[in-house]
Amino acid sequence: MIGFPFLIAWFVITIKNLISSVLSKKIHFLYVLLMCVGIVLPWMALDILFFDELFLIPVYGALAVVYGSSELEEN
Repeated sequence: MIGFPFLIAWFVITIKNLISSVLSKKIHFLYVLLMCVGIVLPWMALDILFFDELFLIPVYGALAVVYGSSELEEN
């Protein structure tokens, strides 16, 4: 509980640095939000549902395929 504010502060600083380093590219905030949720929720659900990565990794794969195909269609 004490480390949670530090975790949030570190996360915000990291995202700001990441966004500032890729200013020339168009940022898809929905994908950033999905990745943030995908990173934080398994930590919170660790004591409720074991082996949740089994379900999380295929979702990341599906999102990557959709993102890649939409980028190819735009070009």
